[in-house]
Amino acid sequence: MQHDSISTQPKQGFWPRGGNVEIVEGQVRCSLDYGRQYDLAKWTHRYSVHAKFLQWKTEKQLIDFVRAWGPLDIVAGMSIQPLAAYRAFQRRLKALVNLLHSCGDGHLDGRECLLEYCAADQEAWDLGPIAALNIQGLRPESHIWLHDFSQGKSVSEWLAAAAQSQVRQAIARVFEHEFSGRIHLAVEHDGKQFQIVPRWDVQFFRDAMRWLIWMDRLGFCPECNQLFKVTSHRWKFCSDECARRATDREWRSDWRKNRQNRRKEENARKSRAAKKGRRK
Repeated sequence: MQHDSISTQPKQGFWPRGGNVEIVEGQVRCSLDYGRQYDLAKWTHRYSVHAKFLQWKTEKQLIDFVRAWGPLDIVAGMSIQPLAAYRAFQRRLKALVNLLHSCGDGHLDGRECLLEYCAADQEAWDLGPIAALNIQGLRPESHIWLHDFSQGKSVSEWLAAAAQSQVRQAIARVFEHEFSGRIHLAVEHDGKQFQIVPRWDVQFFRDAMRWLIWMDRLGFCPECNQLFKVTSHRWKFCSDECARRATDREWRSDWRKNRQNRRKEENARKSRAAKKGRRK
């Protein structure tokens, strides 16, 4: 893949990597390396960039990420953004992952996930580049999408009284708008033959990561909170160990709900204590 090292603008569908990246007084300052720009749709998917972004915790990890894959946004040919904006967008992506995961086996509450998604979307909006322009009348996307459902109420008020069918419709509306976009067919050569492949018209780094979350169906393990890829064989827990641990805990909880079982457990505990006292 060849790039123009003199260019100071990204090619269509490409994104520059970070040059010099530092965090100063809560601001992520990033120079743009247009000589190392890359195909957003192709390379972010190949290297699971969205999973890397979801898992950074320290400032050093964020700096390494931005150097490797570039900043979230570019305004007027540069990128200076609050560190809080990166954390807010990470929170938004995590909320989107959980919202998708809530549509599976049901171990996540769709109402809670939708409420967290709206709160995360509001925070990311308040710290994003569009809100910084202070244009009157602009609102977070989720507020616009859910307006038809909430009918002027706050999301929390509406969710408290909404029927489950309405909640599912609202979640579907969120997905519809989150992942709507243009798609076209492209012809590529894989080294042996030409092939026709679908290509998403992804122009911005944020959009690329949102698309990848839908394509890869990630989830957070409810037992250890690790990120994992959801498959037909592994759709709730990240490993067999976490599944066994959660199942055992659930079984013990159900077993103790029975009064007779609790009495047996208490008698066994007293018996062990008595034997220990006699040995002394």
